[in-house]
Amino acid sequence: MSCTAVSRNRQSDVRDMGGIDTDILCGNSAEVIYEKVLESGGRFRKTARGYALGSGNSIPEYMPTENYLAMVRAAQKLREEEVK
Repeated sequence: MSCTAVSRNRQSDVRDMGGIDTDILCGNSAEVIYEKVLESGGRFRKTARGYALGSGNSIPEYMPTENYLAMVRAAQKLREEEVK
């Protein structure tokens, strides 16, 4: 079930975690990943009472480091925008 679906259907004590598909993180450029994480992470943050952004599965050894860091930078940007 997607994070969006869980957010819509969750009980008040359930929090969302993950959400960025490992295939997206491994199969795209860092620039594309950054934009996708901003888009989907922003959408998740609007619907969830609590949300931990991360890979939908694992961070495999073969994932390019710059792709992982693109996800982290986008998460930091989302957090900065939320704090404003």
